[in-house]
Amino acid sequence: MFCQRRFGEEMARSVSSQDTQRFRWVTIAFLAVSSLAVIVAAYLCLPHSPFMSDLATEAYEAIWPAAIGYLVFILFLIAATGLPSYFFHPREVPVIQQNRAVALSYYACGPLSFLGVACLSLVIAVLPVIGDYKLSFFFTLTAVVLPVGAVVPWWLDLIHLCRRLLPQRPARAVAVAIIVPVLWVSLGVALFLVVPLTVLFVVIVIHSFP
Repeated sequence: MFCQRRFGEEMARSVSSQDTQRFRWVTIAFLAVSSLAVIVAAYLCLPHSPFMSDLATEAYEAIWPAAIGYLVFILFLIAATGLPSYFFHPREVPVIQQNRAVALSYYACGPLSFLGVACLSLVIAVLPVIGDYKLSFFFTLTAVVLPVGAVVPWWLDLIHLCRRLLPQRPARAVAVAIIVPVLWVSLGVALFLVVPLTVLFVVIVIHSFP
């Protein structure tokens, strides 16, 4: 996770594709459970908070927006963890090395576990049983900072892996450093905006029928 040099040295060893896919799906499952815990905690605690407005309370009473958002988040994780693998099978390297690089690109998503910890910290922060504003602020701050600790090491691992794969072509690592984050952002915008708006449009059309 933190030692990219040792991570890149795995290119010289055999890598099980099944193990890497299993690791990827376990990571996604951990994030799915922890993010679901945030939604449940929000529905149980926040609507009863004195700081909630009437509009916010009505929004929380509608379950389907949260369900759609949760589904879109899971789809984003699946797509975002699989997307970088397309940069790790260039034709100019042997097939065995391509397969190892693709497999290791799935291991690179390991730091995303910090995102799951951030979700759990957010759950603790909204629980009314804490009763300590300083402690609640600490867990909220942790929930804000940890996502950076999840994405940045993932990004750095991908760059270093590309450099180890193609040392004679440093421009490809630069391309990974620039294009992959752009694709992640584009994917997030597409899923979190287009999908909910499409669902909302379908709902409006259905309700417009007599």
